[in-house]
Amino acid sequence: MIYNLNELGIRYNPLYEAFIILEKNSTLSFNYKSSKKQLVFLIIQYNSSTKPFLSLKINNKFVNNNLLVHNTHSINKLIGFRTQLGPFEMNDGDNKFEIVCNGTFPFLYHLEVSENPQIINSNFLINDFFKLQMSDFILLETYNTYGGFFWHIHNYFICSYLADKYNKIPIVNFKGTLYLSNTDDFNLIQKNSNWFYNYFNSVLDLPYTTHNTVINFPKRKKLLKSNINEKGDNFVFYFCYETFTDFNLIQNELDLNQKREYIQSKLKLLPYLKNMINKIKNDLIPKKSNQKLIGIHYRGTDKIEEQNLDEEHPIHLEYERIEKILQDKIQELRNWEVKIIVTTDENPLIKFLKKKLGDKIINYNQANRSKIKTSGLSYKFQLTPSRDKIYDKSILDQISRKELVLKEKLINNSIHMGHKNLSNYKKGLDCLIDAYMLSDCDIIFKSKGNFSNYCTFLNVNTKLEVFDLQKI
Repeated sequence: MIYNLNELGIRYNPLYEAFIILEKNSTLSFNYKSSKKQLVFLIIQYNSSTKPFLSLKINNKFVNNNLLVHNTHSINKLIGFRTQLGPFEMNDGDNKFEIVCNGTFPFLYHLEVSENPQIINSNFLINDFFKLQMSDFILLETYNTYGGFFWHIHNYFICSYLADKYNKIPIVNFKGTLYLSNTDDFNLIQKNSNWFYNYFNSVLDLPYTTHNTVINFPKRKKLLKSNINEKGDNFVFYFCYETFTDFNLIQNELDLNQKREYIQSKLKLLPYLKNMINKIKNDLIPKKSNQKLIGIHYRGTDKIEEQNLDEEHPIHLEYERIEKILQDKIQELRNWEVKIIVTTDENPLIKFLKKKLGDKIINYNQANRSKIKTSGLSYKFQLTPSRDKIYDKSILDQISRKELVLKEKLINNSIHMGHKNLSNYKKGLDCLIDAYMLSDCDIIFKSKGNFSNYCTFLNVNTKLEVFDLQKI
């Protein structure tokens, strides 16, 4: 059915040869009588010098909140854009269409509801060559906004591995606020809403327009074991917490060396960061033939158990215990010149080890670190809800309130969640520098958590030995 726009109450302007609705924030209504329950297409020819903001309601229900996506940058009829939208579901009988405009209505030339497509797609021509559908993509975003830097990188690893295993394409869109620029960095950093690409190159051979199409696609389906083989062009798979729960153990298919090789193939530092980190390492770490490099990553501050979150049951070892472990290893390597590279979120540990081990200790001193000391902390935070829960704190009893005060002290002193006065971009950069500081180590002592894990995954020493501090 082709609609007479004049009969719909829209004034024709002979100068522009267009039907123009002058009133802003107006609604264009029209009816369509269907002989049965079926799908139909809405066809509109229009011009708009600015982006049109239109929503479509059918039978009093919004079915599209971004109806016309293209700005024609013109009011000349010759440049008018004809688009075929839908299909949309019709009831048997009368159906009410409402095009709701926020702002200025575009110029209109043609309005039609058709039971058959009027603009024929090119699928028949390229079907044998163009193989991608929207379900071939897995979209990973910062679904856990509380996660630290390497939590998100670990999700990227799982997502990439899943994609390779099931012949899909991972699209990463890290937009969580913990690592988005919060100050006047260079504009290519400050204006970037996907912080993954403030640090890494894409390893995909895809145009950026494909990336943008996937992240802006309106229909998403949670990726689960039960549906991973589904195909379709009307949804993208979305990597969410249920996906992580379903597939996290898939990483056990890889041993440590395979995992290191795979992750290093997927994480490609931007060239300037690679050069900068290499310079930092060359300046700090002497290269000698009779040398052993010991690395340690100690995760302190807010790496704690919480109510319903075990966080792998982390243990905050006494600093003295860490010193003893290192002293024993130094004695074992007494025929070598030993240097110890310390990475941690707690500056007091670095000061302690420097006092005890002197010039054997190497660390990157430009990183922001916490001044808090959690040596020997053994408290289990089970009385108060975990940090992601919002609740009335005023009703806590005295004992629970003391727990809350301690927990908030740890959280506020953590680098990624606290220290709001620091550069978010630099927080991520510090994580990378610390992790890559250990990339040539012969031995790594690690804590629980993704940060410690990635200190080992990013290591390139083929003879690397890894020791879990909690199991020594």
